[in-house]
Amino acid sequence: MGHGVITTKDKQMISWNAHDISGTNNKNGTATYRGLIIFNDGNSTGKLAFLNNLKGIYVTESNGNNQTTKMWLLMVLAHTRYIIVVGPIGNTTDRMLID
Repeated sequence: MGHGVITTKDKQMISWNAHDISGTNNKNGTATYRGLIIFNDGNSTGKLAFLNNLKGIYVTESNGNNQTTKMWLLMVLAHTRYIIVVGPIGNTTDRMLID
């Protein structure tokens, strides 16, 4: 389990909690983690407001101190049983600050 903050260049922030579901040590020395992320701050405004209280899935590739994370948001369609996956949101490496 991890937690942290995503911060934009203009200092907008949203907090998150993440839970790894699986992890793999690859033959080339890298590691791959997959899991669920929950965005916590229902009060974010501006660029990150769309993340308020959303959940998503992620894949993180780690090679020593270098880490790249891609996320996909999970959204439930109103009045249905369908979940749609939106993304990937992109490479969050430069915007993710880990507590």
